[in-house]
Amino acid sequence: MVTAAILGMYFFIFHYGLSSNSSDWANLGSYFSGLLLPILTFVNILVFIEISVWLSKEDGNRALRQFRIDEIRRLNDVIDKAIVPDALGTTSINAASAPIVRATCYLESFLRTQLPLFGLKTDSKEADEIKKLHSCLTALAKEFIRPESIPVSNHTVINVLDQRAIVINILQGITICKRVW
Repeated sequence: MVTAAILGMYFFIFHYGLSSNSSDWANLGSYFSGLLLPILTFVNILVFIEISVWLSKEDGNRALRQFRIDEIRRLNDVIDKAIVPDALGTTSINAASAPIVRATCYLESFLRTQLPLFGLKTDSKEADEIKKLHSCLTALAKEFIRPESIPVSNHTVINVLDQRAIVINILQGITICKRVW
């Protein structure tokens, strides 16, 4: 429509029909480029700005998603080390229970600092599941520290594993499904 309007104005103002003179066609080309080039340049700049903003947001989303994935792996590793005894063959209860204590401390820290990373509030259902995992680890630590209860009951370890699976699934779901921006 813009092109038709420009052509119409050109022929109406300068000519009353098609010209056989090549200089008239050269003037028509100059006329078109003079009018359309600034318009197309402006549109091009707007598109460039829009694409730049979109790419910047996507880079931020990608970085945050990767950070979330790293946090999920770290959480999983810390809990694995708490559940699976170290291969060093330590016989000291303090040395053997240290990974459980580290996992409990990590979860406390996670609840204080990492919930916003996943877009969670401290009073959300998801945070409650993480708190349940923390209490399962605390129960495991209590069982492990009492000398009369060694070996630790399978029920306590299964509770920790089940709750870990729930928490990991929740955090992975948030990481995969939720958009950051």
